[in-house]
Amino acid sequence: MNLDWLPVWLIVAAMVVTALVWFWAAHRGLREFRKCAAVAFGLWPALLVIKLVSHFLA
Repeated sequence: MNLDWLPVWLIVAAMVVTALVWFWAAHRGLREFRKCAAVAFGLWPALLVIKLVSHFLA
């Protein structure tokens, strides 16, 4: 998977925004938003690992 077009800072920024959405949803008691944010927050690190591995293997 070639992810050279995707900068690392963008993935990190998406992780920060997702964490903020999760905390906001937890504070407001919005369970659906919290579930979605938890899933997205789990996917961002996986994408970051794939990006870094593909960069070092290329």
